[in-house]
Amino acid sequence: YIGIGIRSYHRLVQLDPDFSVLVDQRPAADNDNSVCSSSSKSKLSKAQLAGIIIGSVAFATILVTVVVYYVYKRKQKEFFESKLKLKRLE
Repeated sequence: YIGIGIRSYHRLVQLDPDFSVLVDQRPAADNDNSVCSSSSKSKLSKAQLAGIIIGSVAFATILVTVVVYYVYKRKQKEFFESKLKLKRLE
């Protein structure tokens, strides 16, 4: 229940909220001027597909490059540290 204070009543007032007026029962595709249409399947254009594919390949390339660079630098650092340890022992 939702309580609402109404001053003109001295005892009890119960309101039954009817929200069906606020809720539209017809889908948007049924309206005449709607942008949505239920009959056509939404497919991506060739330009959109090309953009998605090129972007994905570029992202994957950058990701692989960063990982390879990180591994290379880590190996280089380990090699350099091992050389320093050998020089200190001599």
